[in-house]
Amino acid sequence: MKDTTPIYFHSATYAHEHGELDQYRASHKANIACKEAIEQAIADNYRDNRLGPACVQQVLQQFDPGRIFYVLANTVRQKEHDGRISRDNKAWAQTIPVCEDKDGFGYDRNVSFVVDRSHPGLMDLFLTQARDIAKEDFKMNQEFMSRNQVEFIRQTYPPDTRILLQHMDDPYAPVPAGTRGTVKYVDDIGQIGVAWDNGRSLSLIPGMDTYRKLTQQELTQEQGEKPSIHDSLGKHAGQQAAHSDKPKMKKEQTR
Repeated sequence: MKDTTPIYFHSATYAHEHGELDQYRASHKANIACKEAIEQAIADNYRDNRLGPACVQQVLQQFDPGRIFYVLANTVRQKEHDGRISRDNKAWAQTIPVCEDKDGFGYDRNVSFVVDRSHPGLMDLFLTQARDIAKEDFKMNQEFMSRNQVEFIRQTYPPDTRILLQHMDDPYAPVPAGTRGTVKYVDDIGQIGVAWDNGRSLSLIPGMDTYRKLTQQELTQEQGEKPSIHDSLGKHAGQQAAHSDKPKMKKEQTR
């Protein structure tokens, strides 16, 4: 029987303060069960140095796509410095909002549902297969975004957030990798509407496209590149002064 427990997108502290500990505990328990199901599926389907095509389907029979991807995104984030995980999957994981959940001593509760009993390379392959299936299966893509996930994406990428596109899963997309843009909205199915700096308006699809927020250093650099009103006035005054000096300079040169 498939586990359809809703994903809880807040920390234990938040749950305690808002009287939602039951929802938190149920979701956390399901996260752990999902990670164990992934580990078991990898063990069951790894033969002759390859991961069988039934591996992902085995887990999909037990959990919704949203939870599977949530657990995998958390795993990759926790293993950010592991060279056995592909850069593409690391970039993808950063596009999936994962709630920070630390206790009063700084212990990260999310560690409890990291896929760590499987080889990181096999976990990476499992994730790649799951993402490939999601690209081909429209229904799976729709199931990936629950109402809670959409709301969490809205909180993570509010309007005016500056982002950098790393890869758009569309060979005909008019927005090349490396383009920066500004978030305008998040729609009801979790797609992020962006006004790109190249003048295009094209939405991002979490779980398929890869992107990230600009770092504070990048934001500071952008602010530094924008001329202030005082800079503009000063530049204009300087141009006028230079213009008024030209006849005098010309006269001095003819002496």
